[in-house]
Amino acid sequence: MGVILQATCKFAGGHSVPSPVDGNRRIPWWWDHLAAPANAFRQTGFTAVLLPPALKTSAGAFPGADGYGTFDDYDLGSKNQFFSTPTRFGTREQLQRCAAIMRANGLDVYLDVVLHQRDGGNRFVYKYNGANGVAGVGRFPKNPQCFVPNVPRDPIAGPVSDDFGFGDELAPINAIPKGYVMNGLIAAGDWQTRALDAQGYRIDDTKGLAVEFVSKYLNSKAMQGTFAVGEYFDTNPDTLNWWV
Repeated sequence: MGVILQATCKFAGGHSVPSPVDGNRRIPWWWDHLAAPANAFRQTGFTAVLLPPALKTSAGAFPGADGYGTFDDYDLGSKNQFFSTPTRFGTREQLQRCAAIMRANGLDVYLDVVLHQRDGGNRFVYKYNGANGVAGVGRFPKNPQCFVPNVPRDPIAGPVSDDFGFGDELAPINAIPKGYVMNGLIAAGDWQTRALDAQGYRIDDTKGLAVEFVSKYLNSKAMQGTFAVGEYFDTNPDTLNWWV
């Protein structure tokens, strides 16, 4: 039996966690803030820490950047995109150090992964900076046929009217060419898992994801055999039972 610490929060006005980018340089970056008491977390009885979504969002490092408006599948805070190199939580280096400290103190690291939507594209076109900073050469670019409504929505449990995305809705099953989005998300998940030595996941908005895709995602590459919990927000037990 384990005990998970959900290591994020949201403040009044839609602000995500405190960040030095808001003007007060005495506030630590969130990744450093979490790393400092890692041993105390373990001594208290926690066995795992669920990090907030780590990828760069369309809000950059601004107050609304809670992680769920994911932009680039390969930017953990190392590319200058949306007016910031770090995410609201810090740089990739700080994130990797945080994860390593958690592991050194006997804590599992769980990632909050957003697979349902992307935000910040230009009419469903997503191009990214490369690791070298060159514009437009980054991995896993996306075009309109990666997204609903340009292709049919993937098979999901609830009625279409009950599902909405915080951005452009991906179609891992129905995207064209077939397999491009599914394999791209799996490859990016494998990369993030290995970069952070993660042991598990919170899957955001499983209600809007096809069972076939989530099953394949969690049984592929570095994700295979890890812990996972899915967020499924619905008042109808029948749709949950259908999904399970």
